[in-house]
Amino acid sequence: MEKEYYTNNKQFEVERRSHGPGWKMPIMHYHSSYEILMFETGSCNILMDENVIPAERYDIFLIAPNVLHKNNGGSSHTRTVLYFEKKHIENFFTPAASEELLSCFAHKKVSVSKKDFEYILAHAMKLLKEPNDFISLGCILKFLSDCRPAALTEHRLIDSILHYLNDNYANIDSLSDIAEQFYISKEHLCRMFKKETDMTITEYLSMLRVRNACELLRTTNEHVLEICISCGFRSTAYFNRVFKKIMKTSPTEFRKAERL
Repeated sequence: MEKEYYTNNKQFEVERRSHGPGWKMPIMHYHSSYEILMFETGSCNILMDENVIPAERYDIFLIAPNVLHKNNGGSSHTRTVLYFEKKHIENFFTPAASEELLSCFAHKKVSVSKKDFEYILAHAMKLLKEPNDFISLGCILKFLSDCRPAALTEHRLIDSILHYLNDNYANIDSLSDIAEQFYISKEHLCRMFKKETDMTITEYLSMLRVRNACELLRTTNEHVLEICISCGFRSTAYFNRVFKKIMKTSPTEFRKAERL
């Protein structure tokens, strides 16, 4: 099943799946739920907002709400994913306890031993059978909160470019702006970005801009024109066209639906 760009209906879900060599997610996406992504076998690369991060056996990724991410494929791999909304946690724990348990999402990735991975996976399998087993959910989150985050390789050029795009998406007017920042040609920039992310820079910027436009439409009363400009679009016609292509609805219709 292909992922939509944005979903907000995963109150609680456990999903286990295997993929063959070279499989890739068709689109970068984000959602309102927290996601714990556990790799049982194989390896691949995960694109998360500002990093391309290698995933290997016994790696666990912690993906907070509204973080753009995508499995960019690799070797055959098996993974289990646990999704839950914050309100699901708050059904069972006090606000203070919930915040403490969710503190693990300050990290993007942890790497654990086989024994520790099996401990976490066993609790996830209990949750697959009984979603309201809050003790198992609490055990997983408490264990991950106590883990040291895995070191991320952020000195590569692609990571620096992703950081730059995330920080400056609203002010970038052309590929030349980016290429000049890193003293490389536009041609080399485009080839390298496509190879590393399986996306064009234009596609990535559009997703960043639409993701942030969605947040403003959802949480503010700013006029659509103001949101269009603040997110880096230079015309409302182009904004509407890109927004509808990605979200399958117009900005105005999205705001109305989110506020029902």
